[in-house]
Amino acid sequence: MRMSITDKLQPQTGNRVAPALLGVVWIDPDRVSGEPCFAQTRVPVRNLFDALASGATVDDFLDGYEGVTRPQVLAVLTYVADSVSSGA
Repeated sequence: MRMSITDKLQPQTGNRVAPALLGVVWIDPDRVSGEPCFAQTRVPVRNLFDALASGATVDDFLDGYEGVTRPQVLAVLTYVADSVSSGA
């Protein structure tokens, strides 16, 4: 089964966030249909990858989503890059 980027944020054991992203991403079934969001916001992590795929920069993304911080974005990007390079 192929996993999406946001699937990688969730451990296979449930609806909690991967330990490396605690405090960076949250998943709440009552917010944004349980989509992984940047902590303390309703901004889905998927929006970051959609923005980057369409040619936006990290700065463009941050300008468009109040409440999301650069350290959060960098933590997510680092986590996904590490996951992809390790084959996880």
